[in-house]
Amino acid sequence: MIIGVIIRNFKNFKNQHYIPLTLNNKSSWLIGENGVGKSSILQALDIVLNKTDINRLDINNEARSQGFDTREPFIVPIYLINKNKLKINNSLYKALEIVSDITWQIESEDFNTLQRPLAEKFISHRKQLEYKYSSDEYLLIPLGIIKETANDIPRPYMSIFESIDDYRLQIDDLANENSSTNNKKYHFNNILPKLLITIKDIYNYIYLPAEITTSEYSRIESDLLQSLLGENLQQKISKIIKKKDITAINSHLNDFIRQLTTKLEGRYQFKKPSQRQNSFTQRHMISKIIESYFSDKILHHIDDVNKETPVQNLSSGEKRKALLDLATNFLKHNPQKSQHSTILAVDEPELSLHATSCFNQFDKIKKISDLGIQTICTTHWYGFLPVTGSGTAIYISPSQTYIKALDLENYKDELKELAKESNGSYLDVLEMKSNHDLAQSIVYSITSGNNYNWILCEGKTDKKYISAHLDYENIEKLIVLSVGGSPTVKKIYNLLVMALEDRKATISGKVLLL
Repeated sequence: MIIGVIIRNFKNFKNQHYIPLTLNNKSSWLIGENGVGKSSILQALDIVLNKTDINRLDINNEARSQGFDTREPFIVPIYLINKNKLKINNSLYKALEIVSDITWQIESEDFNTLQRPLAEKFISHRKQLEYKYSSDEYLLIPLGIIKETANDIPRPYMSIFESIDDYRLQIDDLANENSSTNNKKYHFNNILPKLLITIKDIYNYIYLPAEITTSEYSRIESDLLQSLLGENLQQKISKIIKKKDITAINSHLNDFIRQLTTKLEGRYQFKKPSQRQNSFTQRHMISKIIESYFSDKILHHIDDVNKETPVQNLSSGEKRKALLDLATNFLKHNPQKSQHSTILAVDEPELSLHATSCFNQFDKIKKISDLGIQTICTTHWYGFLPVTGSGTAIYISPSQTYIKALDLENYKDELKELAKESNGSYLDVLEMKSNHDLAQSIVYSITSGNNYNWILCEGKTDKKYISAHLDYENIEKLIVLSVGGSPTVKKIYNLLVMALEDRKATISGKVLLL
């Protein structure tokens, strides 16, 4: 799971910001006005986890015009990794443990004055996570990339954490322990790239952008299938393609390159970019086989009259629906497959969809997160709140001056706290839009053949009391929601009455407002 990310001078983000991504659940929603950087966060994670050669970063325009000096763009995700799920060599595991132990223990006072405001945000977030996640069971690793000059390939980087000497000193000590010679094989600067490669191997980050072209759809569908079919398919192919065969292939290819260089009489030579692996691996081979096999297998959508349409010919919104259907069904029918490292990131799931289709779209995402998959989505449709019932909404204010994680279990109470902290600056738009979208969501969920049941009460204590009693009733499709006081209950009631005035005959569910 990725619990947060530190970003500086990347796309919409000027200067550095800490963005918390989860509080107590694997479902996260980035909300805020257009242009605040919601999509940039998803793209930043995609760059770190999926791009093998990063020759350039999409740098913030103002930072680029002012030069790189002291404004180097970086992206540093903070990973929460279950120790029991790791299968790596002992030296790398010890290095990860060192990084994790220090990250779990450091306090804001350990950072310098300039770094302290950012450190305090991380420490505050970490303390919230400690209620659910233990340092005995989970590694906490801050590691990403930085681009130091305009022409440099980004290198592994830990952001403000690199200023803590303990990281470097303890990893250097580990190098001296394990090195058979005096050369520091596992020196801090040398081990960071290996740790980043290890982390990238742990995660399957699937990113569905807002606009999906035909060519992009084919790539995303292939990535999604490989991730969902995952280890089972790879293991079967690996039994056929042995590692010794890959070693032989690499040996022949290296000989071929040396012969070519000789023929070029020393005037030219083939070299790899500095951050690329030198050899072709078994994993590369298996990935290419799967990619090639599915490249000409076209997914078709079958409608109610059995008409088949290639999914790549559907609209952008329908493509996204198909990809979510694909993910949901694969995961639902493979309950034994461990998905701890899969992250599904969706940019505006509601885009290009009619309002009546949004409810089902968000319900699918909720089901995916209920299966243990971390989902991170951006959205402008706030009717998703009752659909999730849990998770985290991350509000980003205009100009990114205020970034706050809201617990969706008590969303209305969290909004009141947000209003108090910001002197009411961000409440009006959020509350008004969430009330209207919530009413819209309720209307759709109790009409058009849907039969959800709702109980809307005032506060979170009421919700806990009602939920505890109804646990014994086994009522299907029941949603109990606290809305933060009687005035909000009345507002939502009035919105529902107006919306349902001419649709009474279509009502198939129930709503009780207390």
